Amino acid sequence: MAKTVEVDEATLLAQQQISTLVDVISKNPAARKLFHQAVKTARPDAVIPEVDAAQPLLDEIAAERKAREALEKKIADKDAAEEAARRTADFQNSWERQKDRLRDEGWMDDGIAEVEKLAQERGIVDLEAAALLHQKLHPPAEPITPNGLGGFDIFQMPAEEDAAMKKLLESKGEDESALRSMVNTALTDVRSGSRRRAA
Repeated sequence: MAKTVEVDEATLLAQQQISTLVDVISKNPAARKLFHQAVKTARPDAVIPEVDAAQPLLDEIAAERKAREALEKKIADKDAAEEAARRTADFQNSWERQKDRLRDEGWMDDGIAEVEKLAQERGIVDLEAAALLHQKLHPPAEPITPNGLGGFDIFQMPAEEDAAMKKLLESKGEDESALRSMVNTALTDVRSGSRRRAA
């Protein structure tokens, strides 16, 4: 036999409103799911067959999703590594071709090594551009043309005023007086400091 309990009207009205609200929520699938989640959050030990039966399936789906995402990341990482390796190989092949072109232009291996070092220091990926910069920074030495003592061209006859040299050439180096004259002139130039130095 049911026990009779006295309840004031306000409490009864509030309970009826809660009961009506729960009934409305139960008839709406989306609201019912949220309601069950709220109950499980507040009371994890509450038995809700609808939620409890679905949980293993939800766990399995979550595990499958995690495994799929891990596989996708592994594939993406592998693709990225292969792409990086391909780019590195392409760059290395291009670098070697550029070195071969420099060799064809007459660069020696030690010069190419200096150009490579400059390219690495300056972050230049084009060896030909680095070679041009290297040439600008290290221009070739100007050829030295000897002046003064010993500065004569063996393919040209001496000037008219250089009689001693002319005599020496005509005598094929046998004219002692011309040789002594040239030696004395050279010694005088050196002692007087008038010898011109090569530029």
